[in-house]
Amino acid sequence: MSEARDKVDEWVALGLYVQRGATPDAKLIDRARPWLDDVLELLALAPPLGIPADIGRLLVRAPFDIARSQPVRDPELRAALDDYEEQVLGRLAADFRLESARDALVRLDEDLRPAAIAVFIEQILGRLRAVHERAVLDSPGPAAIRRVLNRASVELVDRASAVVDAEEFAPLRAELSAYYAGLAQAARRCGALIGDVELFTLENHLALRSSSLRLAMAQITEAAEALERALPVRVRRSELSRGRTPTRIEDESAYPIGGYASISTVGGIESLVSSELVYMNPPHERAAGEVDLFEVRWAAGELLKYTRDESVHTRERRTVCFALTPDLDDARLKDTDVPFQRIVVSLGAVVAGIRKLCAWLDEAELSLELISVARSSPRAHADAHPLGPELALARLILREYIESGTVSIVELGDAEAVREHACEAAEASACDLVWLLGSSWRPSEPPEGARGPTPVRYREHALSVASARPQVWIDGEATDEDLVLAADGWEAWMRACQQLFTALV
Repeated sequence: MSEARDKVDEWVALGLYVQRGATPDAKLIDRARPWLDDVLELLALAPPLGIPADIGRLLVRAPFDIARSQPVRDPELRAALDDYEEQVLGRLAADFRLESARDALVRLDEDLRPAAIAVFIEQILGRLRAVHERAVLDSPGPAAIRRVLNRASVELVDRASAVVDAEEFAPLRAELSAYYAGLAQAARRCGALIGDVELFTLENHLALRSSSLRLAMAQITEAAEALERALPVRVRRSELSRGRTPTRIEDESAYPIGGYASISTVGGIESLVSSELVYMNPPHERAAGEVDLFEVRWAAGELLKYTRDESVHTRERRTVCFALTPDLDDARLKDTDVPFQRIVVSLGAVVAGIRKLCAWLDEAELSLELISVARSSPRAHADAHPLGPELALARLILREYIESGTVSIVELGDAEAVREHACEAAEASACDLVWLLGSSWRPSEPPEGARGPTPVRYREHALSVASARPQVWIDGEATDEDLVLAADGWEAWMRACQQLFTALV
C-alpha cells in the first residue's frame, strides 16, 4: 500500500516543506496555492507539491537561492533532493527558453496566469514522465490533496516539521526520495526540458485552453522537430531551381539598392563630404580682397563628394505551395510503428519543411503558401474545409513566419483553382506545387496551358499517406521507392520527407 495514500496529510505537508530555494514558511506556501489548485485540476496523479511549487516560482521570477533551502537530515532524501536541484531546477534555470516563457507569462492577464503556470508545469512533468517510468508516483487523489491544501499554511508547516525527522515516517520519506531521484534520472535522459510546445502554449494560452488542442499541437510540434532533425543542415542547389531576377520596384524599401561606394569629385551638392565645409569662410570673417577657398574649390570642381553605387539589386524568387487535400481528414489513423497519426505526421512534415526551406533558401525571396483545398462534393458550408482545426494550429505554430510575410494560408475551391494559383505564381517566380494526398482523393491532370500556347511551367510533387509507408512523386514522377520501402514506420517517413524537401531545393 502506498504511504502517500495512507498518510495524505503528512505527504502534502512534507512535499511543501522541502521546497527548494527558499525557507519554508506560511508565506511561501500561500504564494504557490493559486497554481497548485490548477495543477490538481490537470493531473490525476499529482507529484509532491514542492515540485510544481518550485517550477512555478522559477517561472514567475520569485527569489530563488538554493542556500536558503531547508536542510534535511535523512541521507536518502537529502541525496535525492540534491540530484533534483542539479538535474531539474538547475537545468530549468539555465535554459535560455525560460526567459521567453517568463516574457510570455507576463503578457497574459493577471487572472489567467495561474492556469497558464499550471499548464506549463504539467507539460514539463509530462516530458519527464515520458522518459522514465520512475517519474510516476502512486499519489493520493486530487480531492484528498485539496482537502489538506485548504488548511492554514502555518498548520502545514508545523505538521511537516514533525514529519521531516520522525522515525515513524521513514517509509514516507523513502517514497518521496524515490520520486525525486526518479525525476532527476528522467531529466538526465531528457534533452531540453523546455521546448517549443511549452512556449507555444504560454504565448497562445487563450487559444489553447482545451487539453485536446494542447495535445494536438504538442504532437504536431514533436513530429516536426523529429523530422527536422532527420533533414540535412545544408543541401546542394539543383540547376532547375536556380536563377535570379530583379526585385520588384515596390520592394526597394525592403531590399537596399546601391550605397556609398567611394569618394570622388563627381556628384551633386547633396552628396558633399562634410569635411569639405572646413574650407568655407563666412563673408564677415574675411579680410578685404580675400577669396573663399570653398567657392574656389566648387568652381574648379574639386569638392569631394560621396559616390553612390547604383547597381541593380537582384534576388532569386521562389514560391512553394503546399496543397492539403480534403481527404487528409480520413488519414486520422495511427500505424503501430509510428508514434503519431498520419495526419499529424503530415502536418509536422509541412512545418519541418517550411523551417528547413527558410534555412536552405535564406538568400532567396521566399514565399511559402499553405493551401486548404475544399471538398468537391456539396456538403455543409462548415465542413467545406475539414482541416480547419489543424490549419488553426498551424497558424499558431507558424505565427512567426506568417507575421514576417514568408508564410501565408490560403483556402481554394478545388484542384483546378490550386493549379491556376500555381500558374499565376510561376509568372513572377520559380514555383513548386506539393500535394499532400490522403487515402482516395487524386487531383485531375494539369491544365493544357495558360495565356497562350506555351504553359507557364511549375514543378508538381506529391506526398501520399494512403498507406503505412508514404509515397513520394517528384516533378510528376514516382521516386525510387527502394529507399522508402526498405524502411518501416518512422524511418520510412523520414526518408520520404528527405526525398521530397531536398528535391525542392
